[in-house]
Amino acid sequence: MYSNVKHGMYRMVQERLMLESVWSDYSVEDMSAKHNYFGKSLVYKEHWGIPVTVRVAGDTMIDLWKAADSAIRLSGDQHHVFIEKIELIDDELVLTTGS
Repeated sequence: MYSNVKHGMYRMVQERLMLESVWSDYSVEDMSAKHNYFGKSLVYKEHWGIPVTVRVAGDTMIDLWKAADSAIRLSGDQHHVFIEKIELIDDELVLTTGS
């Protein structure tokens, strides 16, 4: 469930790391929590250009956010910057964004 505490946590991470994207997956309780996607490809297809693929370079949710932010920046899409979902499909992570 969305809360001001989560929003504040996400905002602090965003500002500290100078991320252009906005984390909007409110199911994440702790951005320093571990995930199992280290080294996997993250693909961003839902924008106006060609698909962008980046590697997840660490094992925390912050690292996952950094990969998503990088994919969004590389795509040139400055409108769809809200990270809504990252899901594993056929051994690659697929980024879903909104505006």
